[in-house]
Amino acid sequence: MKAWRVTLNAFRNSPIIWTGVLVAIIYPVILVNVFMPGYGGVLHRVDHMRMAVVNHDAHLGREIIDGLRSHPPVEVSVLPTMQAAEKALENRSVQLILQIPPNATQHIRSYQPATLSFVLDNSNPVMVNDIMRSVGQGITQAVNTQVASQIQRRMSTVSQSHSKANLIRTVAPPVGFWIHPIHTSWISIHSTAGFAQEMIPLMFLIGFSVGGMTLATNLEAAALQLPSGIRKWHPFVLRSVAIIGISLIVSGVSTFMVSMATGPFTRGFIPIWTFEWLASASFMYVAQIATLLFGPRGILANLLVLITSIVSCGAIVPPQLLSAYLLGLRRILPGTYAVNGTFNMLFGGTGTTEDVVRLFSILIVSIMLGALIVLVKRTPDVGLLDQEMHHHLLLDQR
Repeated sequence: MKAWRVTLNAFRNSPIIWTGVLVAIIYPVILVNVFMPGYGGVLHRVDHMRMAVVNHDAHLGREIIDGLRSHPPVEVSVLPTMQAAEKALENRSVQLILQIPPNATQHIRSYQPATLSFVLDNSNPVMVNDIMRSVGQGITQAVNTQVASQIQRRMSTVSQSHSKANLIRTVAPPVGFWIHPIHTSWISIHSTAGFAQEMIPLMFLIGFSVGGMTLATNLEAAALQLPSGIRKWHPFVLRSVAIIGISLIVSGVSTFMVSMATGPFTRGFIPIWTFEWLASASFMYVAQIATLLFGPRGILANLLVLITSIVSCGAIVPPQLLSAYLLGLRRILPGTYAVNGTFNMLFGGTGTTEDVVRLFSILIVSIMLGALIVLVKRTPDVGLLDQEMHHHLLLDQR
Protein backbone atom coordinates (compact mmCIF):
# COMPACT_ATOMS: atom_id res chain seq x y z
CA MET A 1 0.00 0.00 0.00
CA LYS A 2 2.89 2.31 0.81
CA ALA A 3 4.38 1.69 -2.67
CA TRP A 4 1.09 2.73 -4.29
CA ARG A 5 1.03 5.93 -2.20
CA VAL A 6 4.62 6.76 -3.10
CA THR A 7 3.91 6.20 -6.78
CA LEU A 8 0.77 8.35 -6.63
CA ASN A 9 2.63 11.17 -4.87
CA ALA A 10 5.46 10.96 -7.40
CA PHE A 11 2.98 11.27 -10.26
CA ARG A 12 1.11 14.06 -8.53
CA ASN A 13 4.27 16.07 -7.90
CA SER A 14 5.71 15.52 -11.38
CA PRO A 15 5.61 18.64 -13.56
CA ILE A 16 5.93 16.41 -16.62
CA ILE A 17 2.64 14.64 -15.81
CA TRP A 18 0.80 17.92 -15.31
CA THR A 19 2.27 19.30 -18.52
CA GLY A 20 0.93 16.25 -20.38
CA VAL A 21 -2.53 16.72 -18.85
CA LEU A 22 -2.46 20.41 -19.78
CA VAL A 23 -1.46 19.60 -23.36
CA ALA A 24 -4.26 17.02 -23.68
CA ILE A 25 -6.81 19.62 -22.53
CA ILE A 26 -5.52 22.63 -24.45
CA TYR A 27 -4.73 20.87 -27.75
CA PRO A 28 -8.37 20.60 -28.95
CA VAL A 29 -9.02 24.12 -27.65
CA ILE A 30 -6.18 25.43 -29.83
CA LEU A 31 -7.46 23.47 -32.82
CA VAL A 32 -10.95 24.91 -32.56
CA ASN A 33 -9.79 28.48 -31.96
CA VAL A 34 -7.33 28.46 -34.85
CA PHE A 35 -9.16 26.41 -37.49
CA MET A 36 -12.66 27.84 -37.08
CA PRO A 37 -11.84 31.59 -37.24
CA GLY A 38 -9.04 30.98 -39.75
CA TYR A 39 -11.17 29.06 -42.24
CA GLY A 40 -14.43 30.88 -41.54
CA GLY A 41 -15.81 32.55 -44.66
CA VAL A 42 -13.27 30.95 -46.99
CA LEU A 43 -15.74 30.56 -49.86
CA HIS A 44 -16.78 34.21 -49.50
CA ARG A 45 -13.23 35.34 -50.29
CA VAL A 46 -12.87 33.64 -53.68
CA ASP A 47 -12.91 37.10 -55.28
CA HIS A 48 -9.50 37.67 -53.64
CA MET A 49 -7.94 35.24 -56.12
CA ARG A 50 -6.20 36.81 -59.11
CA MET A 51 -6.19 36.22 -62.86
CA ALA A 52 -4.35 37.88 -65.73
CA VAL A 53 -5.95 38.66 -69.08
CA VAL A 54 -3.88 38.97 -72.25
CA ASN A 55 -6.07 40.46 -74.98
CA HIS A 56 -5.17 40.32 -78.68
CA ASP A 57 -8.63 41.17 -80.02
CA ALA A 58 -9.86 44.76 -80.18
CA HIS A 59 -13.61 44.10 -80.24
CA LEU A 60 -14.68 40.87 -78.51
CA GLY A 61 -11.67 40.98 -76.22
CA ARG A 62 -12.57 44.45 -75.01
CA GLU A 63 -16.15 43.33 -74.35
CA ILE A 64 -14.91 40.36 -72.32
CA ILE A 65 -12.61 42.58 -70.23
CA ASP A 66 -15.41 45.12 -69.67
CA GLY A 67 -17.66 42.29 -68.50
CA LEU A 68 -15.01 40.98 -66.12
CA ARG A 69 -14.47 44.43 -64.66
CA SER A 70 -18.18 45.10 -64.18
CA HIS A 71 -18.84 41.70 -62.55
CA PRO A 72 -15.40 40.42 -61.48
CA PRO A 73 -15.37 36.76 -60.31
CA VAL A 74 -11.79 37.36 -59.10
CA GLU A 75 -9.29 40.21 -59.19
CA VAL A 76 -8.47 40.91 -62.84
CA SER A 77 -5.21 42.34 -64.20
CA VAL A 78 -4.78 43.11 -67.91
CA LEU A 79 -1.20 42.41 -69.01
CA PRO A 80 0.30 43.32 -72.39
CA THR A 81 2.08 40.05 -73.23
CA MET A 82 1.93 36.34 -72.46
CA GLN A 83 5.52 36.55 -71.21
CA ALA A 84 4.47 38.97 -68.48
CA ALA A 85 1.44 36.86 -67.61
CA GLU A 86 3.47 33.63 -67.46
CA LYS A 87 6.01 35.31 -65.20
CA ALA A 88 3.20 36.38 -62.84
CA LEU A 89 1.82 32.82 -62.92
CA GLU A 90 5.27 31.39 -62.18
CA ASN A 91 5.75 33.54 -59.08
CA ARG A 92 2.12 32.97 -58.02
CA SER A 93 1.08 36.61 -58.31
CA VAL A 94 -1.85 35.33 -60.36
CA GLN A 95 -3.49 31.92 -60.37
CA LEU A 96 -4.98 31.87 -63.90
CA ILE A 97 -4.25 33.37 -67.32
CA LEU A 98 -6.93 34.09 -69.92
CA GLN A 99 -5.62 34.65 -73.44
CA ILE A 100 -8.00 36.08 -76.04
CA PRO A 101 -6.82 35.33 -79.61
CA PRO A 102 -6.45 38.09 -82.23
CA ASN A 103 -9.00 36.59 -84.62
CA ALA A 104 -11.83 36.02 -82.12
CA THR A 105 -14.18 38.68 -83.50
CA GLN A 106 -13.52 37.64 -87.11
CA HIS A 107 -14.35 34.04 -86.30
CA ILE A 108 -17.61 34.97 -84.59
CA ARG A 109 -18.72 37.17 -87.50
CA SER A 110 -18.05 34.34 -89.94
CA TYR A 111 -19.92 31.91 -87.66
CA GLN A 112 -16.83 29.96 -86.65
CA PRO A 113 -16.10 29.14 -83.00
CA ALA A 114 -13.54 31.32 -81.25
CA THR A 115 -11.20 29.67 -78.73
CA LEU A 116 -10.25 31.24 -75.40
CA SER A 117 -7.05 29.84 -73.84
CA PHE A 118 -6.75 29.36 -70.07
CA VAL A 119 -3.40 28.60 -68.43
CA LEU A 120 -3.04 27.03 -64.95
CA ASP A 121 0.02 26.28 -62.84
CA ASN A 122 -0.23 22.72 -61.54
CA SER A 123 2.52 23.35 -59.00
CA ASN A 124 -0.12 25.22 -56.97
CA PRO A 125 -2.18 23.37 -54.33
CA VAL A 126 -5.12 21.37 -55.69
CA MET A 127 -7.74 23.74 -54.27
CA VAL A 128 -6.26 26.70 -56.16
CA ASN A 129 -6.62 25.04 -59.56
CA ASP A 130 -10.08 23.66 -58.74
CA ILE A 131 -11.30 27.18 -57.94
CA MET A 132 -9.69 28.79 -60.96
CA ARG A 133 -10.94 26.09 -63.31
CA SER A 134 -14.43 26.78 -62.03
CA VAL A 135 -13.85 30.52 -62.59
CA GLY A 136 -12.73 29.84 -66.17
CA GLN A 137 -15.79 27.73 -66.88
CA GLY A 138 -18.01 30.50 -65.52
CA ILE A 139 -16.31 33.08 -67.75
CA THR A 140 -16.76 30.82 -70.78
CA GLN A 141 -20.44 30.34 -70.05
CA ALA A 142 -20.98 34.08 -69.61
CA VAL A 143 -19.17 34.89 -72.88
CA ASN A 144 -21.14 32.18 -74.70
CA THR A 145 -24.38 33.71 -73.47
CA GLN A 146 -23.26 37.21 -74.50
CA VAL A 147 -22.12 36.15 -77.99
CA ALA A 148 -25.26 34.05 -78.61
CA SER A 149 -27.39 37.06 -77.67
CA GLN A 150 -25.47 39.26 -80.13
CA ILE A 151 -25.93 36.70 -82.89
CA GLN A 152 -29.66 36.57 -82.22
CA ARG A 153 -29.90 40.35 -82.49
CA ARG A 154 -27.91 40.29 -85.70
CA MET A 155 -30.12 37.57 -87.16
CA SER A 156 -33.21 39.54 -86.21
CA THR A 157 -31.87 42.62 -88.03
CA VAL A 158 -30.78 40.72 -91.13
CA SER A 159 -34.08 38.81 -91.36
CA GLN A 160 -35.97 42.04 -92.11
CA SER A 161 -34.19 42.32 -95.48
CA HIS A 162 -34.15 38.62 -96.48
CA SER A 163 -36.75 36.06 -97.29
CA LYS A 164 -36.92 33.13 -94.89
CA ALA A 165 -35.44 30.68 -97.42
CA ASN A 166 -32.68 33.09 -98.36
CA LEU A 167 -31.94 33.74 -94.67
CA ILE A 168 -31.52 30.06 -93.82
CA ARG A 169 -29.41 29.42 -96.89
CA THR A 170 -27.05 32.41 -96.74
CA VAL A 171 -27.06 33.90 -93.26
CA ALA A 172 -27.99 31.33 -90.62
CA PRO A 173 -25.03 29.94 -88.64
CA PRO A 174 -24.46 26.18 -88.15
CA VAL A 175 -26.69 24.54 -85.55
CA GLY A 176 -23.85 23.76 -83.13
CA PHE A 177 -22.63 27.35 -83.26
CA TRP A 178 -25.79 28.55 -81.55
CA ILE A 179 -25.01 26.45 -78.50
CA HIS A 180 -21.24 26.98 -78.12
CA PRO A 181 -19.88 29.87 -80.16
CA ILE A 182 -16.95 30.07 -77.71
CA HIS A 183 -14.63 27.11 -77.16
CA THR A 184 -11.91 26.80 -74.54
CA SER A 185 -8.41 25.42 -74.43
CA TRP A 186 -6.86 24.52 -71.06
CA ILE A 187 -3.09 24.50 -70.71
CA SER A 188 -1.22 23.37 -67.60
CA ILE A 189 2.38 24.09 -66.72
CA HIS A 190 4.52 22.25 -64.16
CA SER A 191 2.36 19.15 -64.17
CA THR A 192 2.55 17.04 -61.00
CA ALA A 193 2.11 13.31 -60.67
CA GLY A 194 -0.99 13.48 -58.50
CA PHE A 195 -2.58 14.48 -55.22
CA ALA A 196 -0.10 12.56 -53.07
CA GLN A 197 2.84 14.48 -54.55
CA GLU A 198 1.11 17.81 -53.94
CA MET A 199 0.89 16.92 -50.23
CA ILE A 200 4.68 16.58 -49.90
CA PRO A 201 5.25 20.24 -48.85
CA LEU A 202 2.61 19.89 -46.11
CA MET A 203 4.14 16.57 -45.04
CA PHE A 204 7.56 18.22 -44.70
CA LEU A 205 6.04 21.05 -42.66
CA ILE A 206 4.30 18.72 -40.20
CA GLY A 207 7.28 16.39 -39.93
CA PHE A 208 9.82 19.16 -39.34
CA SER A 209 7.52 21.02 -36.91
CA VAL A 210 6.69 17.98 -34.77
CA GLY A 211 10.31 16.82 -34.90
CA GLY A 212 11.60 20.25 -33.90
CA MET A 213 9.03 20.54 -31.11
CA THR A 214 9.92 17.11 -29.72
CA LEU A 215 13.65 17.77 -30.02
CA ALA A 216 13.37 21.13 -28.22
CA THR A 217 11.38 19.57 -25.37
CA ASN A 218 13.87 16.73 -24.91
CA LEU A 219 16.88 19.02 -25.12
CA GLU A 220 15.35 21.22 -22.42
CA ALA A 221 14.63 18.17 -20.24
CA ALA A 222 18.25 17.04 -20.66
CA ALA A 223 19.49 20.53 -19.75
CA LEU A 224 17.43 20.51 -16.54
CA GLN A 225 19.07 17.24 -15.49
CA LEU A 226 22.58 18.64 -15.72
CA PRO A 227 24.42 18.91 -12.39
CA SER A 228 24.61 22.28 -10.70
CA GLY A 229 27.59 24.53 -11.36
CA ILE A 230 27.45 24.37 -15.16
CA ARG A 231 27.28 27.78 -16.79
CA LYS A 232 23.98 28.52 -18.53
CA TRP A 233 25.65 29.26 -21.87
CA HIS A 234 27.06 25.76 -22.23
CA PRO A 235 23.69 23.97 -22.81
CA PHE A 236 22.50 26.72 -25.15
CA VAL A 237 25.60 26.62 -27.35
CA LEU A 238 25.62 22.82 -27.45
CA ARG A 239 21.93 22.55 -28.35
CA SER A 240 22.33 25.23 -31.04
CA VAL A 241 25.24 23.37 -32.61
CA ALA A 242 23.41 20.03 -32.28
CA ILE A 243 20.43 21.38 -34.21
CA ILE A 244 22.64 21.97 -37.26
CA GLY A 245 23.71 18.33 -37.39
CA ILE A 246 20.32 16.90 -36.44
CA SER A 247 18.46 18.99 -39.02
CA LEU A 248 20.96 17.87 -41.67
CA ILE A 249 20.21 14.22 -40.90
CA VAL A 250 16.44 14.72 -40.59
CA SER A 251 16.13 16.63 -43.87
CA GLY A 252 18.42 14.17 -45.66
CA VAL A 253 16.42 11.13 -44.56
CA SER A 254 13.11 12.84 -45.39
CA THR A 255 14.27 13.97 -48.83
CA PHE A 256 15.68 10.53 -49.60
CA MET A 257 12.43 8.80 -48.61
CA VAL A 258 10.41 11.16 -50.80
CA SER A 259 12.76 10.59 -53.75
CA MET A 260 12.37 6.82 -53.33
CA ALA A 261 8.58 7.18 -53.36
CA THR A 262 8.27 9.67 -56.24
CA GLY A 263 11.34 9.06 -58.38
CA PRO A 264 14.27 11.37 -59.19
CA PHE A 265 13.77 15.09 -58.63
CA THR A 266 13.83 17.42 -61.63
CA ARG A 267 16.14 19.88 -59.87
CA GLY A 268 18.36 17.21 -58.35
CA PHE A 269 18.64 15.71 -54.89
CA ILE A 270 21.29 18.03 -53.39
CA PRO A 271 19.49 21.37 -54.02
CA ILE A 272 16.24 20.07 -52.54
CA TRP A 273 18.08 18.52 -49.57
CA THR A 274 19.85 21.83 -48.95
CA PHE A 275 16.58 23.76 -48.97
CA GLU A 276 14.87 21.26 -46.67
CA TRP A 277 17.89 21.40 -44.35
CA LEU A 278 17.40 25.14 -44.01
CA ALA A 279 13.65 24.68 -43.47
CA SER A 280 14.15 21.94 -40.85
CA ALA A 281 16.76 23.98 -38.95
CA SER A 282 14.44 27.00 -38.96
CA PHE A 283 11.63 24.97 -37.40
CA MET A 284 13.97 23.58 -34.75
CA TYR A 285 15.42 26.96 -33.77
CA VAL A 286 11.95 28.49 -33.56
CA ALA A 287 10.75 25.58 -31.38
CA GLN A 288 13.54 26.04 -28.84
CA ILE A 289 12.46 29.64 -28.11
CA ALA A 290 9.33 28.44 -26.29
CA THR A 291 11.20 25.79 -24.30
CA LEU A 292 13.85 28.30 -23.26
CA LEU A 293 11.08 30.63 -22.06
CA PHE A 294 8.72 28.17 -20.39
CA GLY A 295 10.67 24.94 -19.99
CA PRO A 296 8.80 21.69 -20.80
CA ARG A 297 5.53 23.66 -20.80
CA GLY A 298 6.79 25.42 -23.90
CA ILE A 299 5.29 22.54 -25.87
CA LEU A 300 1.95 24.36 -25.59
CA ALA A 301 3.31 27.40 -27.40
CA ASN A 302 4.93 25.16 -29.99
CA LEU A 303 1.61 23.39 -30.57
CA LEU A 304 0.02 26.77 -31.23
CA VAL A 305 2.78 27.60 -33.74
CA LEU A 306 2.40 24.19 -35.40
CA ILE A 307 -1.37 24.42 -35.86
CA THR A 308 -1.20 28.03 -37.04
CA SER A 309 1.49 27.06 -39.56
CA ILE A 310 -0.62 24.21 -40.95
CA VAL A 311 -3.67 26.45 -41.32
CA SER A 312 -1.87 29.45 -42.84
CA CYS A 313 0.91 27.90 -44.94
CA GLY A 314 -1.17 27.74 -48.14
CA ALA A 315 -0.84 23.99 -48.75
CA ILE A 316 -4.49 23.33 -47.84
CA VAL A 317 -6.32 26.63 -48.42
CA PRO A 318 -4.87 29.32 -50.75
CA PRO A 319 -3.50 32.34 -48.85
CA GLN A 320 -5.91 34.63 -50.71
CA LEU A 321 -8.84 32.92 -48.97
CA LEU A 322 -7.49 33.18 -45.42
CA SER A 323 -8.77 35.57 -42.79
CA ALA A 324 -6.90 38.81 -42.10
CA TYR A 325 -5.24 37.69 -38.86
CA LEU A 326 -3.86 34.52 -40.47
CA LEU A 327 -2.49 36.55 -43.36
CA GLY A 328 -0.58 38.60 -40.80
CA LEU A 329 0.73 35.60 -38.87
CA ARG A 330 1.86 33.64 -41.92
CA ARG A 331 4.40 36.35 -42.75
CA ILE A 332 6.47 35.55 -39.65
CA LEU A 333 6.13 31.75 -39.61
CA PRO A 334 8.75 29.52 -41.30
CA GLY A 335 6.05 27.15 -42.58
CA THR A 336 4.90 29.73 -45.14
CA TYR A 337 8.27 29.93 -46.87
CA ALA A 338 9.09 26.25 -46.39
CA VAL A 339 5.89 25.17 -48.18
CA ASN A 340 6.18 27.76 -50.95
CA GLY A 341 9.83 26.95 -51.56
CA THR A 342 9.16 23.20 -51.56
CA PHE A 343 6.42 23.65 -54.17
CA ASN A 344 8.90 25.60 -56.31
CA MET A 345 11.74 23.12 -55.84
CA LEU A 346 9.66 20.01 -56.51
CA PHE A 347 7.20 21.13 -59.18
CA GLY A 348 8.57 24.36 -60.67
CA GLY A 349 8.12 28.05 -60.11
CA THR A 350 10.14 31.12 -59.23
CA GLY A 351 10.72 33.00 -55.98
CA THR A 352 12.71 30.30 -54.17
CA THR A 353 15.53 32.75 -53.49
CA GLU A 354 13.16 34.96 -51.52
CA ASP A 355 11.97 31.93 -49.52
CA VAL A 356 15.58 31.02 -48.71
CA VAL A 357 16.29 34.57 -47.51
CA ARG A 358 13.17 34.59 -45.33
CA LEU A 359 13.93 31.19 -43.79
CA PHE A 360 17.54 32.18 -43.09
CA SER A 361 16.36 35.44 -41.52
CA ILE A 362 13.93 33.55 -39.26
CA LEU A 363 16.73 31.16 -38.30
CA ILE A 364 19.11 34.00 -37.35
CA VAL A 365 16.43 35.91 -35.43
CA SER A 366 15.47 32.71 -33.54
CA ILE A 367 19.09 32.16 -32.46
CA MET A 368 19.38 35.77 -31.34
CA LEU A 369 16.10 35.57 -29.37
CA GLY A 370 17.26 32.33 -27.76
CA ALA A 371 20.55 33.95 -26.73
CA LEU A 372 18.67 36.95 -25.33
CA ILE A 373 16.40 34.67 -23.28
CA VAL A 374 19.40 32.82 -21.85
CA LEU A 375 21.09 36.15 -21.09
CA VAL A 376 18.22 37.64 -19.09
CA LYS A 377 16.79 34.45 -17.58
CA ARG A 378 17.94 33.32 -14.16
CA THR A 379 18.88 29.65 -14.40
CA PRO A 380 17.75 27.61 -11.34
CA ASP A 381 20.24 25.50 -9.42
CA VAL A 382 19.43 22.04 -10.78
CA GLY A 383 21.29 20.29 -8.01
CA LEU A 384 19.27 22.00 -5.24
CA LEU A 385 16.02 21.24 -7.04
CA ASP A 386 16.95 17.57 -7.26
CA GLN A 387 17.81 17.50 -3.56
CA GLU A 388 14.50 19.14 -2.66
CA MET A 389 12.48 16.64 -4.74
CA HIS A 390 14.43 13.75 -3.20
CA HIS A 391 13.71 15.13 0.28
CA HIS A 392 9.95 15.21 -0.45
CA LEU A 393 10.01 11.62 -1.67
CA LEU A 394 11.76 10.50 1.52
CA LEU A 395 9.08 12.22 3.62
CA ASP A 396 6.33 10.48 1.65
CA GLN A 397 7.98 7.09 2.20
CA ARG A 398 7.96 7.65 5.98
